[in-house]
Amino acid sequence: MAIILSFFKKQKLLSKTHRLDIDSLNEVKNKWKNLGMDEGMGKCFKEVMKNFPNEPSWVMKNAQMVLKGDDGKVLSFASGKKEWKINVSAGDYKYHVKAPSKSGYLARLRSRLQPLSTGHLEKVKRDLETFGPLTQVEKSCFELVLQRFPQKPSQIQNNAQIKFSFDMDGENVEYVFISGEGDYKLDVTHSNGQPQYRELHTSLGNKLENFSCSLQTLDVGNLRGIKSELAQLDLLTDSLKSCFNILVDKLPEYPGINKNLQIDFTCYEQGLSVNSEDWKIIAQCKDGKVDFNFESQTWDMFLKQNFYPCKTHELTVEKLEGMRTKVRNLLGVPQSVHDRINKALDTFRKEISCLQKNARLIIRCDQGEMVFKSGKGENIIDTFNTGGVIHCKIYRTLAITILMFIWRLPKHIPDILTAVRFLLPCLGCPVH
Repeated sequence: MAIILSFFKKQKLLSKTHRLDIDSLNEVKNKWKNLGMDEGMGKCFKEVMKNFPNEPSWVMKNAQMVLKGDDGKVLSFASGKKEWKINVSAGDYKYHVKAPSKSGYLARLRSRLQPLSTGHLEKVKRDLETFGPLTQVEKSCFELVLQRFPQKPSQIQNNAQIKFSFDMDGENVEYVFISGEGDYKLDVTHSNGQPQYRELHTSLGNKLENFSCSLQTLDVGNLRGIKSELAQLDLLTDSLKSCFNILVDKLPEYPGINKNLQIDFTCYEQGLSVNSEDWKIIAQCKDGKVDFNFESQTWDMFLKQNFYPCKTHELTVEKLEGMRTKVRNLLGVPQSVHDRINKALDTFRKEISCLQKNARLIIRCDQGEMVFKSGKGENIIDTFNTGGVIHCKIYRTLAITILMFIWRLPKHIPDILTAVRFLLPCLGCPVH
């Protein structure tokens, strides 16, 4: 009789849609438990009671919830117009929420802190895609985060905070994902058609492990702003301050580097680096002295910094070899440039040392000239392309021409003697 009564009570609970609120959930859970709740339904209730109380009130008051146990039996709850769909099933035991619209999904997303993991970031991206293609802003910002965050060590991923900030219809909205205490911080925004980021990682004792950000231009104002921010956080060491100062002093020497739309800036306690597609800067402090290095990444930037306007470089075999190595590592170098450098180097190597120490070597490229000089530069070596053929024309001084004649004369003495022996009989002279 008790079994039959229990059966009918269960059927009654299953047959009706219950009011959806915390009290009703607890009431139905307790009734089901007293009637012999299966393990699957128990886990479903546990998941619901962990998540549902955190929902915004406008979700709680306008939702339909379905719980499905091990035996396939379903408990239903509803509130308001039932526009939000919440499902938890045995076997999966995950709390699934389906929003009625993209705007509703985004409103729920920003209503509370979201758990942070690569998997959850990817899930949010997939959820947004169910409402249609992502906007360019959303797509580029998610791509940036999913590129940077998974590369971090697990100890950083488990103690991080990522904040998305977007301007939507004139309103600034934020979505925050967090794990652990959120000590590592990554803020992502979008401006001028590019995703922008600021990344700060400190360790125990307020030690600066890493500060990174994207810049649209590299100028004194931006650098002073970053420097001031780090100083306010008490993260600006004397070594890092020296690196900032040397970079500010050096900027006028590189007028072309502030025209990039995307520049990556990174600093730590002992130094800093700045990167773009075209160039790279590294400033590092060792024993109180700053080692500064600028390195071009592309052929166009290399030309601007090394040969425009009318810049001349030291001319030796070693310097030419070093320049050839640098050019080989650049992006976007025409093959004809490599060929001309090789031709110029081979030609210069063969010249006598007196010429090498007083020469001007010119490598003519489509974009301009590469000029090298030793001594007074009185001997000219001109490398150019005519009709697809690379030529090296040498203009020697009179002194070098005479010197080369004297230097080469011993090699031709046997030929001269042979010619004389041939001519003597013709002149009626006896040959001994």
